[in-house]
Amino acid sequence: MTFNQSLLFRDNEENVKKEFNDNKAQQITTNELQNPEKMEVGKLNKKKEEEEDVKTDPVDTEDFEEAFRFIRARYCHEKKKIIFIMYTVRKLRNIAKLKYVYNQLTEKFMLAACLLLQKGLIYNERTIQSLKKGTNIFNLNNFKEFQ
Repeated sequence: MTFNQSLLFRDNEENVKKEFNDNKAQQITTNELQNPEKMEVGKLNKKKEEEEDVKTDPVDTEDFEEAFRFIRARYCHEKKKIIFIMYTVRKLRNIAKLKYVYNQLTEKFMLAACLLLQKGLIYNERTIQSLKKGTNIFNLNNFKEFQ
């Protein structure tokens, strides 16, 4: 049964009761659990053997997985570096707002924050473009396959 409006409204109380009773009347199928001690060992290991047949060359796949893991770690490091720069910019900006404490230094703190912000934006843009265009700016192995 399909409903065109929400079942939460009082107008649908009869529909809800009917749906509940229909579901209650349906037969429930149960699966019998088998005792693992009585099962044949060949049946237990069947799935593992099928999975091993699917693998092509384990040496190549492990090398690619290791290379991909290294590439992901490098981009994760770049992301963390950019986030660190942005948090530093925020701290410097907050320090620059304290003119009564750092009289003449506030302008220099703000300048440092602007320069760091520019550097963070350049790092971010460069990292995004390397992923979009597929340029290997970090000279990583197997970068073409990573794309």
